[in-house]
Formats: sequence, C-alpha cells, structure tokens
Amino acid sequence: MCIFWNMIFKLCFILIFGNLTMFVQQDCFFVSVIIRNHPELQDKPVAVCHSDNPRGTTEISSANYPDRAYGVRAIILVRDAKSICPDLVIVPYNFEAYEEVADQFYDILHKHCNKVQAVGCDEAFLDVSNSEVEDHYHLASIIRNEVFDTTGCKASVGIAGNMLMARLATRTAKPDGQF
Repeated sequence: MCIFWNMIFKLCFILIFGNLTMFVQQDCFFVSVIIRNHPELQDKPVAVCHSDNPRGTTEISSANYPDRAYGVRAIILVRDAKSICPDLVIVPYNFEAYEEVADQFYDILHKHCNKVQAVGCDEAFLDVSNSEVEDHYHLASIIRNEVFDTTGCKASVGIAGNMLMARLATRTAKPDGQF
C-alpha cells in the first residue's frame, strides 16, 4: 500500500477512534518456547503440562496448532487430550526460558513504542497513535520479525482504533500474521 494512503488511513483511524492500538501476542507461547529448543517437535502435537499421566486430571496449559486440529486446547484434561490425540507429546514447564523470552519480547516492544500496556508474559497493547512510523502495518511486520529473530517464537498483531478491536483483530491474524 502506498505510504500516502497509509498516512490517510492512520489519520482517519485517529480522527474516528481517537487512537491507534496494536495488540501483539506470541502464538502458542509456552509450547513455542519449548519447541524452539527442540526442533524435532516442530510439526508434532505438543502440549505443556506438569504431568504426563495418561489417566491424569491435570489440565493442559498450552497446545500448539497441530494439537488444535484434534480438538486439544488449553484447560482440557490430559486424559481427554490423550484420548483424542494419542500421539500428543506432553512437555513440562520451563519457567526460566519463559522469563527470558518474555523479557526479550518486552524489550522489542519498548524499542518501538513508549506506550506499552502489558497483559501477560506474551501479550501487550501498544498505543501507536503518535508513532513516528507512518506505515503501521510495516511497524507490525518489523515487530513480528524482530520477535521471531530474537526469540525463535512467532507473534501475531491486531491493529485497530481501540483495545477491544485490536484484540479481536489479532484472532483473525493468528497464527503468525497481522490484521
């Protein structure tokens, strides 16, 4: 898209909605952090949980996209997840790695925006209304690329005139996209 039209689009957003918000969220955060150190798990159904007992009543904390094709999601019990996806690989938490990636993630966000509102270790709102970057889609691409290059984890970005719409736009952008 032409830079001129991006400026017009951004000005219209600001005039109509009062601000321009990005919601940046890392995709399948807990699983992605584990998989970056175990590439052999890349295309396999993987979930993070503290117990691998196939009869267990422990809840899945995070599941990757191959899992989701089987219906495995966060909060489902391990026994149910294993019954619908027998090849499911359960991996334990790695809190040190999560902290490292979260710190890197927020360093990148603060590098590109001075108004960052943290939501969790893997997601944040950015108020880019007064950003010096004229093309906000380009800024979203820069942030996503830096997150991947630095952490090895993918991120999605939603861009809208308010926080709710930006968060909903991120759902459309997933996985590994922007909207």
